[in-house]
Amino acid sequence: MIRDEWLDHASPAQIETLAAALLDERVAPPFSNLGAQIAGFDAGVGALLVSLRGIDPKVIAWMLRRLARERRKHAP
Repeated sequence: MIRDEWLDHASPAQIETLAAALLDERVAPPFSNLGAQIAGFDAGVGALLVSLRGIDPKVIAWMLRRLARERRKHAP
């Protein structure tokens, strides 16, 4: 089960920040709640990443950036 509740409330900027952290390996596998918190993210990010274990971080970052772009396009 993917724990994606954090994405429901994350701003495009927050999503982009997480994508950048994955690409520059500030957040890297094996994902954990503690690792996400040490990198400055809240527990919701940790839960999301733990549920995505096994997926290449570059793929996760790509998906996050796409989501951020879509949110920006559809923002009021």
